[in-house]
Amino acid sequence: MSYCRIRRLDWWAPGFLELVGLQRWLVETPVPLRAGQVRPGPSRYRSQGTAHAIMTVVGEFRAVRCCARLGVGRQTGLLSQPKLLRFTPPGFDTG
Repeated sequence: MSYCRIRRLDWWAPGFLELVGLQRWLVETPVPLRAGQVRPGPSRYRSQGTAHAIMTVVGEFRAVRCCARLGVGRQTGLLSQPKLLRFTPPGFDTG
């Protein structure tokens, strides 16, 4: 969202070149500090692997949005798989 705000892009419908720019921006821009956090050393940057993981999530959201727009709502469930836990943490609701 920060990338779209800085570039004044429509976050709802990014094009291919905007997505390429986003991936480059993810790697070249320092990771922002959280509120109240002080960085003791040099700025921290995202790795190429982290940028790829973020782009995968962005692509999956675009796919779900496309399916919803086309009315293929039942098939959007095929984009994810249930994760069954063998051991659950105390107080975890399995329902």
